[in-house]
Amino acid sequence: MDRSRYFRLKRRLNLTGRYAILAFWFLVCVLPPLTLVLASMKSTALFQTIPDIFSLRGFTSRNYVAALNQGNFLFHLRNSLVISFSSLAVVLIVTTPMAYRITLLTSRKAKSTLVFAILSTRFLPYVVIAMPMMVWLLLGFFSGIPYEVQEGR
Repeated sequence: MDRSRYFRLKRRLNLTGRYAILAFWFLVCVLPPLTLVLASMKSTALFQTIPDIFSLRGFTSRNYVAALNQGNFLFHLRNSLVISFSSLAVVLIVTTPMAYRITLLTSRKAKSTLVFAILSTRFLPYVVIAMPMMVWLLLGFFSGIPYEVQEGR
């Protein structure tokens, strides 16, 4: 086997392996939500076995109508939206000045230590989890602002 043919075969096998990994990852990511959607559109008796979930028979929207009418869906949706937007407002108010001040630090060691300390708080209870992520996102935003623009403050 000549050298160029060997490299073409190796490249083709490498590409085939990558596509196989991507196809597997696609299935891992898409299959669970697809199963949930298909199961939600069938009666209870039709999704108790795996082949019945993926069959194209017995689709109904009665489950969604029942959830909207009997499950008090709009009340729970409103509560979720109020909590989410309130949390977002508090997190933005607290983290915006913090992230801006960190970008103004001149010592690279102090900046990296402070950012690490903030990101390590991701291990705290669930309510506090949004703050380090928001600081990290805002750090990227404020770092992109040229220093000349900041001098005009």
